[in-house]
Amino acid sequence: MSELLERLQADSREALKRRDDIALQALRMVLAQAKNARIEKGTELSDTDVAALIQRAIKTRKDSIEQFRRGSREDLAIKEEREVEVLQGYLPRQLSEAETASLVESVIKELGASGKKDLGRVMKALQARSTGALDNRLASRIASEKLG
Repeated sequence: MSELLERLQADSREALKRRDDIALQALRMVLAQAKNARIEKGTELSDTDVAALIQRAIKTRKDSIEQFRRGSREDLAIKEEREVEVLQGYLPRQLSEAETASLVESVIKELGASGKKDLGRVMKALQARSTGALDNRLASRIASEKLG
C-alpha cells in the first residue's frame, strides 16, 4: 500500500476521533475512490495514483464552489473550501504563477512547440514533469497565451 494512502487512512481515523466531520467526509471520499481505482486497476495504487485522485477531488470541489456561489449557497461553498484545504495538505506545494510560466517556457522551447496545435503535447510534458505540483488550469492558460 502506498505511503500516501496509509497516511489518508490514519488521518481519517484521527478526524473521526476529533469529530471533524468535514475532514472525515473529504478523506472518506478519497479513500472510497482509491478503493475503486485499486479494484479497477487490479494492483495496489502508487503515491502518484493517489495524488491524482486527490487532485481530481480538489478539482471537483472547486467546480462545486463556483456552482454554489452562483446559486447563493455560501454555506455549502465554505464547506467545500474547507474540504479543499484538507485535501491540499496531501499534495506537494503548488507552483506559483511565475514558476509555472518558467516551466511552460522551458517545455515549449524543449519541444519546439510553435502554435496552439502543440498545446496537448506541451500539457502532457508539463504534467509528466510536475508530479502534482502544477495547477493545470493555470498552466493551460499560460501555455495558450505563449503558443497563441
